[in-house]
Amino acid sequence: YEVQKSVTIQGEVLYPGKYTILSNFERITDLFPKSGGLKKEAYIQGARFYRNEEQVAVDLNAIIAQPNLPSNLLLQHGDLLIIPTKSEIVKLQGGFYNPSLVNFNKAFNTKDYISQAGGFVEKARKNRLYVSHPNGRTYRTQQFLFFRVYPKVVPGSIVNVPVKDSRNEPPMSRGERIALITLLSTLALTLIRVL
Repeated sequence: YEVQKSVTIQGEVLYPGKYTILSNFERITDLFPKSGGLKKEAYIQGARFYRNEEQVAVDLNAIIAQPNLPSNLLLQHGDLLIIPTKSEIVKLQGGFYNPSLVNFNKAFNTKDYISQAGGFVEKARKNRLYVSHPNGRTYRTQQFLFFRVYPKVVPGSIVNVPVKDSRNEPPMSRGERIALITLLSTLALTLIRVL
C-alpha cells in the first residue's frame, strides 16, 4: 500500500485542481491532458512551477514542444503548476531614480525600460543588471569588450539593478590619512595664529 500522491495545477486550464500521480514516470506535461488542456488566454511563458514551496525555473514552452527535454521533470507529491494570464506589467526595481511598475511595450528594449525608470542612480551597478522572467528564469547583462548586451524583457518581467553597498567601500589608504591629518594640523595651526 502506498499513500496517494497528488499535484496541483492552477490558473488558465479547463479543470484546475488536484490530480493524483498514477505512476512514478509522470512528468509536468502529463498534467495538461488531466486538466483538460490550456485555455486560450493562458500565458505559457509565465508559467510557474513549485516544488516544496520553492519556485523551479522551467521553460514550459520548450517542454511542451519537446517533452523529452530533461527540464520536463518527474512529478513529486505536492508539486504545484500555475498557468497565469498574460501580464501587461514590467517591474523596475533597485538602482533606478524612479523604481516603478510600467506597462509592457513590445516595441521597447531594455534601455527603453531603464529610461522609463529615470535612468540609473549614481551607485547603480549597471553591468550587474538582470531580468527575472515570470517563469523563474533569470538573465544577466553580458559584457563584450566595451559593449553591454542587456537581457530581453518579456511581459511580467522584473528588471533589477543592484546598488553598490557604501559599507563595502574601501577604507582610506595610508597616504590619504596622512594628507587628511596634515590638512587638519595646518588648519589648527592657522586658527591658533589668528586667535
